[in-house]
Amino acid sequence: MFQTSVSQSHLTSLDEVVTRLAQHREVESIVILGSGARGVLNPASDYDVLVVLSEMPVPVSLVLTTIERRLAEVVFFAADTIEEWLAMETFAAGSYAASMLRRLQKARVAFDRTGRITRLYEKALSSSWQEEHDQQ
Repeated sequence: MFQTSVSQSHLTSLDEVVTRLAQHREVESIVILGSGARGVLNPASDYDVLVVLSEMPVPVSLVLTTIERRLAEVVFFAADTIEEWLAMETFAAGSYAASMLRRLQKARVAFDRTGRITRLYEKALSSSWQEEHDQQ
């Protein structure tokens, strides 16, 4: 049988989770995606959180937890990945990068130590990038 435990963030507010994460020097940015960014939560809503780390200490990309008794998907990116996306002008249609830029268009930057994620957010909102579709 698997042993489970309740997340320490189970009863913690989203704002408190952001505050706690922001205290770690490795955390560069925190972005709230989806309905949590818009503050339009229904009983079935979850939280989608993007965390940018200056360095990835372990190869982790997704953690499932709970925040405010809601399921929370926390996605991790290395700062290098954000830099790569900032340098790109075109993104392959259907690529993960293009998908993230579309999601950033409706996001809320909750914390940004370096300004890097704010620049990517602004890029997502602008017309300075394109999705490249195959011409067949």
